[in-house]
Amino acid sequence: MPESPLIGSLNSDALATFDEVLRILGHADWDLSPCDITHVEAFWSANSFDVAAAGFVLRLRGGRRTYLDVWIERALEEDAPPAKVEIELATLPPGQRYPHFPSDADPVGGWQDDIEPLNALLRRIYPD
Repeated sequence: MPESPLIGSLNSDALATFDEVLRILGHADWDLSPCDITHVEAFWSANSFDVAAAGFVLRLRGGRRTYLDVWIERALEEDAPPAKVEIELATLPPGQRYPHFPSDADPVGGWQDDIEPLNALLRRIYPD
């Protein structure tokens, strides 16, 4: 697999988190399947050694849009599945670019629009 432009940047964890959440959605009974996603519009990401937190604004087939919020507590053992995963989905109404947060502030790290590496990953794993 070619190296992503995000690798080595502050947003490289976003790519790893998106990859992990696509696998989780693909193997669980959620209201959203990775095959439903046409592309990522924007994202935010904040990560530490033991936690990955991110949010993705997604365009779905049929033109709908949703916000995918993910919190992943990493296992201490290498190659072990995550210790805990929380995923929340929220439909975004037409004309609303981003979800509303309780603080009315941008999420940690702010919204990012360097989405091509995320969309390239999506197309590689789930081609049309």
